[in-house]
Amino acid sequence: MPIFLTGKKKPVSIVRQYIAALNARDPDTIGALLAENCRFVDGTGGWVEGRDNAMAGTRAFLDLETDFRITEEDIVVRGDAVPVRGTTSAQNPQLAKGKLWRAKVEDGKLAFWQSYGAESLPLARILLPEAARISDDANGTLSADQA
Repeated sequence: MPIFLTGKKKPVSIVRQYIAALNARDPDTIGALLAENCRFVDGTGGWVEGRDNAMAGTRAFLDLETDFRITEEDIVVRGDAVPVRGTTSAQNPQLAKGKLWRAKVEDGKLAFWQSYGAESLPLARILLPEAARISDDANGTLSADQA
């Protein structure tokens, strides 16, 4: 038995489990992987915060886009971030393209998921308009009129 193993799950493993659960359309597993205070940021800078909001948005997205799937091409750990490069397939051509994501895992839970891509849809505002916020930067910082 290796002496350096710990009981902590590796960040890449958590991100892969999240992608697999999303592809399997398994909201129970997705919910179990999310940190209580997680933040999901769409490609336009809109975001939702908290497991309940993330799950409501995820369920709405899975209902809206029945064929969505992520195919991971490259995933690494860079400091506290887990960048992912891949492609998506979907009914909506605006969602089916090459994409980049940035994830953060804290204490074995997915705490942050951000999507990047040209011509992104404002998914946070479409799926959960009552809880969506707008970011000025990639970390989800509130714009001046929302602070």
